[in-house]
Amino acid sequence: MINTCFIADTRAARVVSSVLAALFIVVISGCSIFQTKSKQAAYPPSACRTGNLLDDLGRIGSAIRSIDARARIQLELNGRKQPSISCTLKWYGADRSQLLRLTGYGPFGITLFDCLLKDNTFLLSIPSHKATYFSDLTQGIDAQSRPGSISQNSRAASAAAQFRMALNPWNAAMTSRISEIFCPGFNENPFLDSGSTEPSNASLVCYSSFVNQTRVWSAFDVNTLAPFAMETRDFKAYFNGILSDSGHSLPCVKYPESIILILKKRDITIHISIKKISFNTITPWQAAFDRAPFMGLRLIPLGNLLRQAVGR
Repeated sequence: MINTCFIADTRAARVVSSVLAALFIVVISGCSIFQTKSKQAAYPPSACRTGNLLDDLGRIGSAIRSIDARARIQLELNGRKQPSISCTLKWYGADRSQLLRLTGYGPFGITLFDCLLKDNTFLLSIPSHKATYFSDLTQGIDAQSRPGSISQNSRAASAAAQFRMALNPWNAAMTSRISEIFCPGFNENPFLDSGSTEPSNASLVCYSSFVNQTRVWSAFDVNTLAPFAMETRDFKAYFNGILSDSGHSLPCVKYPESIILILKKRDITIHISIKKISFNTITPWQAAFDRAPFMGLRLIPLGNLLRQAVGR
């Protein structure tokens, strides 16, 4: 489903769309779990600095209430890169809400997939399947077809929280249990573009924290307050570059040009290249969050699609 050749190949389209479905459901489940905790750090005050590093990072994370972005996403499956696809993303996360619309496009603007999260309901429309896959996230992604899968649902919720941190990595500095750690062993980015330079160890600050009883390691550049890397038991994330001002920037926000996610247990790497972004321009009443366009297709439990991805 990535391009014309993939659309023609039914089996390949099914596999790739299944992987995408598994990825996107991880992105958007649940509500915000972060609580602010400050920690004194001796960095000089400025327009973006108060002298308390965790407060500075936390202010950035809390300032991002919504995101409207254009991006390209490329999957790398078992070491083989797939063609990239163009996406639009609208996310609203203020007032403890979680609303997201993510649409992927192929050649000539053909919609490959369209997904929506609203009121704990996840809808994934795949036009080539002539179907909309649905899930009640309060019951877990597989509850409709495999009731009572509590441990699996718990892992999905935990992974969802971690993935959201990769999209707004400053939130990693707002967890309730956090401590500064030494950076050696967590200060190299294997995905830097040729000619790019990474921060020296002296300019990085690293933290260890817990989210939903899962340990999270994160690293930030103390000079720019930009994210550098993040890791949990399930994935690694690397952040490259700083996106240029698109006309809707926020003070002190140095949003990465690219996010690289490595899903450890599935041998999947996701390359996300941000082309344009604006902050706090989305409202929860926009037509983008209307469920009506998703309801005209055949409705199928999302668990059915996810099992296809693993051959069950």
